[in-house]
Amino acid sequence: MDEFKTASHPVIDGLRRTLVTSRSSSAFVDELENRIRQLMADMVDGRVLPKQEADALRVSMLDLVRSEALTKFADRNPSDALRVLDKLKAYGFTQLENERPKLQAARASTFPPPPPADWPEISQLRAAADQHPDVCSVGSPVQSVYFAKELQDDGIALPDELLGLYAACDGFDLSCLSARHVPVFSLLPVQSIDISEQADAYPRRAVLFQGGDAVQFSVFRDRKKHWWIVYEYEYEPIGKKALDLRELVRFGLGRMNAATAESLDDPCSWERFFPSKAG
Repeated sequence: MDEFKTASHPVIDGLRRTLVTSRSSSAFVDELENRIRQLMADMVDGRVLPKQEADALRVSMLDLVRSEALTKFADRNPSDALRVLDKLKAYGFTQLENERPKLQAARASTFPPPPPADWPEISQLRAAADQHPDVCSVGSPVQSVYFAKELQDDGIALPDELLGLYAACDGFDLSCLSARHVPVFSLLPVQSIDISEQADAYPRRAVLFQGGDAVQFSVFRDRKKHWWIVYEYEYEPIGKKALDLRELVRFGLGRMNAATAESLDDPCSWERFFPSKAG
């Protein structure tokens, strides 16, 4: 393999240049992904490489990530370094996974979670998960609230009480006890938080909950610093009310415990929770 030394290979030089000149990890991750896809086919820019050269280039690429990229991003934002590892892992490159625990610890130290919510409803969720695991599942507490900073950088704020909920559990998923095939309410895990774009009087907002088929709930803060939860059907906002997370979780638990499936269409319907659909 010595005849295929890659320390000054144009691919490595290009990755290093992007790493040095880019202000965020996005450009480096994009270029890394492009090179990974090519090298998985032993190719560079349309040229098929000899197997030994492709192997050597893959090794040099991982060396660059380990010795330069992870170090740079870890010092600035551990989430960026973990994003690089996630991209490698997605394509089957797990050689650097031993770096993940210390980066996760660094991220947790940089963005520690607040005290977890200690509402009775949280205890009810956990009890339901123990008694009816086919109906209720509850995620482990988050170790970091880095995602809130990333959303804030994108112009979307999250309420403190929501971070406390995530500090208690990274998502939960409820179905109806009387109709176990019917999903009724869930808190999305942090990796699945989505964005609803501006529509009419509703600004861009974080999608955090699902209420069953085609129903989702997003959260936003208005210019007067008031928090709202938005009822969306098929990705379109149709109503809102002042945010009260405990009330929302309590209602979701009521839907899980509905006496009959028909109850979901009346006393336990989301229209009952959102009596006014005015925007």
